[in-house]
Amino acid sequence: MNDLNKAIELNYRDPIFYFNRGNVFYQKKEFEKAHNDYDRAIEIEPNNPWFWHSKGLAFECVEDSKENISEAIKMFK
Repeated sequence: MNDLNKAIELNYRDPIFYFNRGNVFYQKKEFEKAHNDYDRAIEIEPNNPWFWHSKGLAFECVEDSKENISEAIKMFK
């Protein structure tokens, strides 16, 4: 995590750093932080399907509600 934070500090326009940090947050079950990093990666590189897919997976893991499932489906599309 420290390495990713430093990498972002040095090159905040590289979406892979945000994506990878989002994956770390995802693994730690910190889904809101994962969403934030996936959003930043998508903002920088909106056509990368892996970013959208990972954001969808994070939505699936948050409380099992129709709203979150609906958001997950949007991300997968």
